[in-house]
Amino acid sequence: GVQTCALPIYTQLEYYEFRFGTVNGVAPHWRTDVMINAMTNTALEQGCVKLFNGDVKRSILGITDACRAIESIIEGADHRGIYNLASFTATSRQIAQKVGSITGVRVIETEPTPNTNEKLANTTYDFGMNTDKFTNTYGFEFTDTVETLTKGLINDYYNTQRSHRNVTIHYPR
Repeated sequence: GVQTCALPIYTQLEYYEFRFGTVNGVAPHWRTDVMINAMTNTALEQGCVKLFNGDVKRSILGITDACRAIESIIEGADHRGIYNLASFTATSRQIAQKVGSITGVRVIETEPTPNTNEKLANTTYDFGMNTDKFTNTYGFEFTDTVETLTKGLINDYYNTQRSHRNVTIHYPR
């Protein structure tokens, strides 16, 4: 006869797994190649916000929301599972317009250049996620916005270091 092989059925997950939106926001050393960080950095350094692929949607996770979400899991009830974490989803045009308004500079729509993030220059895709499972399970409210992230970056701009993802960072020991 024909033998069948039964796959194990996992009725209870033994772990937490997260899919993060692109993490943006101020840190002692922050990346200048992720959307809001890049736009704010360019606004302050060059006096404009450069916009590529304006209609592309992206999910952004503010670094404060990321830390708060992890804390809520550590301090909360045990609800192991797979969760999406994102403060909001918006088009790059919507984000650029808000960053431009907050920094008081104009938004310039342009094509990616060889110095632009390689992924951005070569790939156009929408990226959005639903966070209802996490917000409902943990009673969590995401509070980071384009405004809070941009203002945080501006306020700590001269007290932090910045670099592109391709730069090796040497932290003090």
